[in-house]
Amino acid sequence: MRVLFTTWAPGGHLVALVPLARAFLAAGHQVRVAVPGGCAAAVARAGLMPVPAG
Repeated sequence: MRVLFTTWAPGGHLVALVPLARAFLAAGHQVRVAVPGGCAAAVARAGLMPVPAG
C-alpha cells in the first residue's frame, strides 16, 4: 500500500506523525511525506521520504 502524510511544520506536527509513518514502513508499505521545502530536511532526518508540496 502507498501512504501519503502531509504536514506544513517540522515541529509538533511532524513529530506526531513519525511513529505512525514508521509503523507503516515496518509493515512493508511505501510511505511519503508531502511538505513545503523548508520542512524537507526535518522529514529526511526522521528517516522518512519528503515530497515537495505547496
